[in-house]
Amino acid sequence: MLPEVKKNTLRRLATIRGHLDAVARMVDEEQYCIDILHQIRAIEASLENTKQVMVEGHLKTCFTHALAEGEGEKAITELMKVLKSNR
Repeated sequence: MLPEVKKNTLRRLATIRGHLDAVARMVDEEQYCIDILHQIRAIEASLENTKQVMVEGHLKTCFTHALAEGEGEKAITELMKVLKSNR
């Protein structure tokens, strides 16, 4: 993993954790459902952005290495499987 990808991903995950804790407090305090749903959607968007950072890092490192080693088809299948499983 590229150091900048690791740093970026950990920073994003810490932010997401903070938002998730805030949503849990909102639920505990029985705040307005629509406000909670907006926050959940923001968390989903943050997770999607984090996934994109990870995919880009993977393409630049592990995937590129797999291509160089003649393992391109396997790497493509593996990546497509994980991307499809999120839908």
